[in-house]
Amino acid sequence: MKCKRCGAQYSAKELKCPYCGEPNSLGMHWKNTEENAKNETENTRKRVRHSAPLYVIDQIWNVVIVCIVLMAALTIAIAVVGGVFETLHDRYVRSTASVAEADAILETEDTEVLVQYVKEHSLFWEDGYDKYTERVQIYQSYRNLLEMMAYFQQNEDWNHGETPRMYRIGSALYNGQYMLKEFNRTYGSSLEYPENQRYLEKAQQSAVAFLEGTFKMTQEDITRLVDANLYSDEEQDFIKLVCERRGWEYEEN
Repeated sequence: MKCKRCGAQYSAKELKCPYCGEPNSLGMHWKNTEENAKNETENTRKRVRHSAPLYVIDQIWNVVIVCIVLMAALTIAIAVVGGVFETLHDRYVRSTASVAEADAILETEDTEVLVQYVKEHSLFWEDGYDKYTERVQIYQSYRNLLEMMAYFQQNEDWNHGETPRMYRIGSALYNGQYMLKEFNRTYGSSLEYPENQRYLEKAQQSAVAFLEGTFKMTQEDITRLVDANLYSDEEQDFIKLVCERRGWEYEEN
């Protein structure tokens, strides 16, 4: 660059002529531009340094949210597929059953086999299988009573002064009551299917025989038991009655 004052040549970046000291406006402009660029770069660096952690956190949250959404969608998809599969499986299992087979099992009077058949083929209250579901329900109630009957009748200690636990007596009374008042909650009510009605009557006769024989209860006692609320103090009244009749020592719970 040529100095306007002395005519000497020097670099355009110089702020003034090195020979005569004439100010160089172009050099000053160059310096200002360079300083502004440096300042802008430094300010940008500071902003990035402070905002980088927030940016990283924001990105992490975005990833977490995406993962949560994907997991929720996957869970829903698995549930839907599982539900469809279970429905198809149940339909297939039911399709392999037949009323003829269920009737054949019912005629053998092996109710335990009927219970397994109804469960394995998911036939509870399915159309056409009400009769077998009803029989299974009667049997399950009766089986609970049979377990209590076996407990008292097979243990000879109860006939030689030993006293059973009070809760055992209470359980037997409850199962006996349930057997007698189940199905429309009326002693001896008629069922829709005659064969189930006959089965129920036999089970109820066994319950009455147990209460009369093992617990020494009268017909009047049994009638009161059927109408009693065994979830109240009445339960203890009946337990005390049985203990008195059998000569067992009553222990209040």
